[in-house]
Amino acid sequence: MLHKTRGIVLSHTKYRETSLIVRMLTEHFGVQSYLIQRVRTTKPRYGIALFQPLTLLDMVVYHRKQGGLQRVSEVRCCQPMTGILGNLQKATIAVFLAELLAKAIREEESNAPFFQFLWQSIGHFNEQQQNYTLFHLAFMLRLCHYLGFGIKDAQEIAAQLRRAGQHKGLSAQNTQLLNALLRGQPLAGLATDRATIRTLLSTLVRFYQLHIEALDTLQSLRVLQELG
Repeated sequence: MLHKTRGIVLSHTKYRETSLIVRMLTEHFGVQSYLIQRVRTTKPRYGIALFQPLTLLDMVVYHRKQGGLQRVSEVRCCQPMTGILGNLQKATIAVFLAELLAKAIREEESNAPFFQFLWQSIGHFNEQQQNYTLFHLAFMLRLCHYLGFGIKDAQEIAAQLRRAGQHKGLSAQNTQLLNALLRGQPLAGLATDRATIRTLLSTLVRFYQLHIEALDTLQSLRVLQELG
């Protein structure tokens, strides 16, 4: 039976000579893997750009309740993702966040508020032309609420890491910046240099690792740290 659903690309892997297996978070069916045929050919049915990390898709799919590899009937990009794909720093952030989401999300059920949060956040990130270097930090601070370990302020992050023996604490300046990002407050006067961003990203990754065992390794983290 055919179903219409929106999807957010998390990852793709090559399958045989011409196909891809694309893992997505879908609006109606949660996390699913789809076989996309005739992608890696001289005359592809779909361009591979459709299946880059965090691409927003409109799809018509065949869905089997018993799970396994699903199939698609139609796929199209919901909005041009050139704002991410055409910017190396944003593309690197997208790869990191897609890997984070792929390891953090496991359910095969619909979660409308969560999906809408992701859809709107990614769309906004794609459209941002400036002030996007802290997007992944603000995103992670909001994402943890949907994953079941939300915090009220940065002090909670430091306290949890300290109890786990993994952190000596956050500086007052870094605490202010995290709290401003968490609350959507202006960042004027706060340090947002590359060294600060790296430090806070490492802190947030360690905080996530306390709650999600699958995040023991994030291959894209090193690349993002080097670029950021």
